Amino acid sequence: MFKPLRWLLQGFLITAPVLLTIYLVWALYRYFNNGLFQPIALLLEPVLGTPIPQWLVAPVGLVLTLLIIMTIGLLAGHFLGRQLFSLVDNIMERLPLVKLLYGAIKDVLGAITGQDKRFSKPVLVRINADIEVIGFVTRDSLDEMGLEGRVAVYLPQSFNFAGNLVLVAKDKVTPLNMTAAEVLPLVVAGGVSKQGNGDSSRQGL
Repeated sequence: MFKPLRWLLQGFLITAPVLLTIYLVWALYRYFNNGLFQPIALLLEPVLGTPIPQWLVAPVGLVLTLLIIMTIGLLAGHFLGRQLFSLVDNIMERLPLVKLLYGAIKDVLGAITGQDKRFSKPVLVRINADIEVIGFVTRDSLDEMGLEGRVAVYLPQSFNFAGNLVLVAKDKVTPLNMTAAEVLPLVVAGGVSKQGNGDSSRQGL
């Protein structure tokens, strides 16, 4: 693979999660700062008898935002917190239109970072006698859809982050003896990446 392109891809994969996290924290900070911290500062000024400088409000607001996020994470690990977040989740799932976006984001994040990690099963899907494509099994059973004996396979596209989801018979899917981390660079780079050249022997699903 052309080295500058490989460096670009590696740099993007490293920086993208960091930049996204920073952006989300900054967005939450602006939300809390404008809707909560600034009004509180204005209410405290008469009590303190002196204006609160903006250079002090900003860092304090950022620290409070991080503490709020950490508190949410802490509560999520306790029984009462799980009950509360379950209630919020149920409310979001019942709102028209909102539930579509909320559910899709939750499912994608859960598939990537959750306990099931659905993008961890790279496979080969036989299109015809001469062509196979690389994909990732995201669901092992589609019985509830009336599609017995079929699995859901996500087919990522090269050089971008789009992809296709196909529902195929299990006998058309061949698991690869490789990790998702080894296969994904190969797919994203259109097969020109030298990464993922490990043992690609086949195994049963």
